[in-house]
Amino acid sequence: MSLNFYIDDENKREESLNNYKDLFSNFCKKSPTLNESLNQMFKSVGFDDFKVNSLTRDIINKSKKTIDPKFNIIQQKYKNISIFDAYIIYSYTCESSERDYSPYKLLNQNLVSNNRKKGIENISKYLFILLKSLRKLDRYYPTQTNNYLYRCISHKVTLSKDPFNDKLIPYIKGNKKTFWGFTSTSPNPEIITNFLGTNQKIKTGTIFTLTGEVWGYDITLFNYYKEEEVLLEPETKFIVDSVLPPVNDVINITCNIINSPLILEPNGVQSTTIINNNLLNNNAINDQSSNNLLYINNCMFREKLYSPHPPSSSIYNFRENLASPHKKFREILTSPFLIFMKK
Repeated sequence: MSLNFYIDDENKREESLNNYKDLFSNFCKKSPTLNESLNQMFKSVGFDDFKVNSLTRDIINKSKKTIDPKFNIIQQKYKNISIFDAYIIYSYTCESSERDYSPYKLLNQNLVSNNRKKGIENISKYLFILLKSLRKLDRYYPTQTNNYLYRCISHKVTLSKDPFNDKLIPYIKGNKKTFWGFTSTSPNPEIITNFLGTNQKIKTGTIFTLTGEVWGYDITLFNYYKEEEVLLEPETKFIVDSVLPPVNDVINITCNIINSPLILEPNGVQSTTIINNNLLNNNAINDQSSNNLLYINNCMFREKLYSPHPPSSSIYNFRENLASPHKKFREILTSPFLIFMKK
């Protein structure tokens, strides 16, 4: 399941995807197809052509089978999205017939690869079309009734410095961290606790409570498992606000997402950039746009229509209610049913 997938993001990685924009420049003139993009990813694993084509057909057929019957519903919510965009977004959450080689796993494994350039080359086409499709969705904003996003992983993160690994950044209050790949989250804490690990029938792992101005998208309508999911863009940066002692072997961490440049934007646009009205009328907003303005105008256009809440808004005054999510998790995690539930 996409919400259960975890990539090690504790080590320092200095190279942003923005250092590799040249790998994507030709795609703005002619966007790769989903078929081409999946083939590129599966070939990077070492599969032969027959296996590559089989895996690609499997993902595309699953995408069409699910999206086609409900595309009218999707279009009512997202006016700018095409059926091909819907296939692409759905394909990300889809489980492959070779489960270890599902698109979301391969994409994120390459995004955090130590061989940064090679990893990006392996997934450049799929990364491009996925970002292009996601950025046609409305940006996700918290509401007054739901200020938080939650992420859960099946193991406990590092809470102290490692004297033998100076690249390891522990989860200590005040430390800056980065989720280098796409990050699956949910506004529903009860969903994500299903993805904790199990140690002798006792749940174990780490729960992240995320606050701040996230740059992500509600992809619930495109989710293979029909989970309530908000997908955050790669290289989401945050500061650790608080770390609570483990409750029944589960660590609770509150993180505040901080502003950072959007990846693959020609001018290094900040995630809270406010737009100038002249750009809204630029013809580059559609898919036939010029090389330099494809991404930047899609993001700016969306942000003008769905402008962020003012920083002073009570919606973003998260520190007043930091105890709230932890209290909710304590109630969930101390339930006898959850503690002794089998994996």
